[in-house]
Amino acid sequence: MKVIIVGAGAVGSLLGGLLSKEHEVHLLGRGAHVRAIMEGGLRVEGMTAAHLCIAATDDPGALPRDADLLVFTVKAYDTIEAARSVRGVPAAGTPVLSLQNGMGNVEALVSAFGAGPVVAGITVIAVNRPAPGVVIHAAPGRAVVGRSEGEPDGTVERVASALSAALPVTTSANMVGEIFLKAIANAAINGLTALHRVRNGVLMERQDLMAEMDAIVAEAELVARAHRIVLPVDDVREHVHDIVRMTAANVSSMLQDVESRRRTEVDFINGAISRMGWASGVPTPRNDMVVAAIRRIEAGYTASRAERRT
Repeated sequence: MKVIIVGAGAVGSLLGGLLSKEHEVHLLGRGAHVRAIMEGGLRVEGMTAAHLCIAATDDPGALPRDADLLVFTVKAYDTIEAARSVRGVPAAGTPVLSLQNGMGNVEALVSAFGAGPVVAGITVIAVNRPAPGVVIHAAPGRAVVGRSEGEPDGTVERVASALSAALPVTTSANMVGEIFLKAIANAAINGLTALHRVRNGVLMERQDLMAEMDAIVAEAELVARAHRIVLPVDDVREHVHDIVRMTAANVSSMLQDVESRRRTEVDFINGAISRMGWASGVPTPRNDMVVAAIRRIEAGYTASRAERRT
C-alpha cells in the first residue's frame, strides 16, 4: 500500500518509519527535519532503533498520484491549509485518516474531502524529535479508528489493517468519545508540562501538579456530560494517570513546541474544552488558566522575534 503522511513532525515521522516496514511511505513536511530526512534518511532511536531510507518532500506536487491512504498528523491549526495543499493529489475517494491532537480536525477534513473518505482516529504514542532527521520512540503506542458517526465499515477496517503495521489498532463506533477522551488527556498533561517545563512523570510526583491535572480532568468530564458525550472509560482520572505513568520520561508535544518557541495547539485542546464549557454553561477555570498562560508564553517569544527584526 502507498501511504502519504501529511505532517512529518515527531509523530508523523515515527509513524511513517514504522509503517515503512510493510508499506511504501511518503512523508510530506517542511523545514530542517524534512530536509535532513531527504538527505540522510530517518534515524529512529529509543524502543525502536532503525536508520530508514524513506521518501520525504516539502512539495505536495511530488507526492504519488496513486496513493492508497492519506494520514494527517499535522498540528490542528494547520489542518485546513494542509488539506488544501494535497486535495486532488490522490484519486477522489482515497481514504483520509486523522491522527491528530485536539478537536475539529475531522470536521476540517470532511469539509475538504467529503464525509465518505474521512476516517477519525486517535493515537497515544510517546515520541520526541531531538534533532533534524531524528525521532526517539519513547513508549509503546496504540491507535483507535472509526467513523465520526456510526459503526466501522469496510473503509475503516482497511485503514485499521494498514495502520496495524505500525502499532496496535482497534476500531470504535464512538469516535466522538475517543477524541474527547484524548483531548482530556492532552489538556491535563500537555499544558501543565509546558507551563512548568517538566517531563510527563513529574505530574505524578508533585502533589500540586497532580491536583491541577485532576482538576482539569474533572472540568472536562463535566463538559462531556453537558454535551452528552459518552467517554469510553469508566474512570477518566485513572486513565490519565495511567498515560502519565506509561509516558513518564516523555517530553510532551506542547513542551517541545514551547522549548522550540513554536505555536502550540492549546486553542484546540484546553481552548476547545473551554469553548464547549462556555456554550453549555459549565465553568472551566483551570482550562482557561492553561490557555491564558500558554498564550502569554507564545506572545513572549513572538514579541522577541519581532524585536530582533527591528
